[in-house]
Amino acid sequence: IPDDMLRYKPLKDGKIPPAYTKLQLSHGRYGSDNFDFQAFNKTPYSVLDTDGENVFTNSVLHLYRFVPELFNFVVGCLKDENFQSNSLLTELGYLYDMMERSRGKVCRSANFQTSLNSIEEAKLLGLTTNSSSDLSLLSKLTIGGDNTSCSEKLQKSMAQRFNEFLLARLLDEELRKGTQSVALEELFGFHLESFVRSSCNHYDKISTTVPNLTVLSPTRNGSKSFNKKVGNQTILHYIESSMKRIKHIASVCEKCDKQEVVGYERTIKNLPPILSLDILLSEAEWSIVKSVRNWLSKEFFAAMVKDRA
Repeated sequence: IPDDMLRYKPLKDGKIPPAYTKLQLSHGRYGSDNFDFQAFNKTPYSVLDTDGENVFTNSVLHLYRFVPELFNFVVGCLKDENFQSNSLLTELGYLYDMMERSRGKVCRSANFQTSLNSIEEAKLLGLTTNSSSDLSLLSKLTIGGDNTSCSEKLQKSMAQRFNEFLLARLLDEELRKGTQSVALEELFGFHLESFVRSSCNHYDKISTTVPNLTVLSPTRNGSKSFNKKVGNQTILHYIESSMKRIKHIASVCEKCDKQEVVGYERTIKNLPPILSLDILLSEAEWSIVKSVRNWLSKEFFAAMVKDRA
C-alpha cells in the first residue's frame, strides 16, 4: 500500500484526503473475494462489498450501522423471530449483527437486497435492479419551486430516496409487529401538521408522522416571516424555515368547486433525538451554501415556542 493511502489529512488544501478517495478494486473471476481489503482497513469495523446489487444503498446502511440507538433496536428485534420474507427490519438486524461479528471483514448485503427487490413500492420508486423504467413514476420524486423566484426543479438522489423509503418502511414494520412499540417513531419521528385553506373558508387539517425533514432554501418558502437574504445564513436558518413552509397554488377548491389560489401550510411540531435531514438544493443554492463559513453548524439547541420547536 502506498504510504499516503491511509492519510486522513489532504495533501493540498481543498483536496479530498487520500483515505477518503475512491478505492479502485480489482474484481477477479469470483468477484472481489480475492481482493485484500484488510490491507486497507486497519479498524475492527466491517464494511459492505460493492460487488452486488443496489450498491448505492451502502452509504445509508453504513451510516445507520453506527447510530447506536438504531443498531441496538434492529438487532434486538431478531429475538422476535419474524421470518417474513420481505421484512427489511429483520434483514437489517441480521446484516448489522453480521457486520458486528465479522470484526473488520467485508460483508455482503445479499439477503437484505433480495428483500428490497421483492417490495413493490421499492420497485416503483426506482430503488431496485428490476425497477420500472416508467418516467411518470419517477416524476413524483421531483420537487419544484414554491414561488416564482425559484422555479428550478429539484431531483432527489438515489441515496436520498432510499433513506426516506427505508426509514418509513422500518417505522411501518415496527407498528405492524403489534407489540405497541414506537421506539423508531420516538427516535426519528417528526410530527407534521398540514393545513389547507381556501378563500371560501374551506379548511382541512391533517396530522401525521414523517421520518425525515426535507430541508429547502428559505427563498423557496412562501412565509413572510423569513428573511430571503441567505448569503450569510447557516444550515440552522434553512432547518427553521423548512419546519414551517407555506405555499400558494392555483387549484380547484374541493368545497365550492371554483378555481382559486389555495394556501398550503406544513408545520413541524417537534425535533426528535435523531434528525434525518434531506437537504435538497439547486446548484445555484449549493454555491451560496459553500460560500458561507461554517454553514454546517457543529452543534445547536432547540426550544419549544408556542407548541412549536
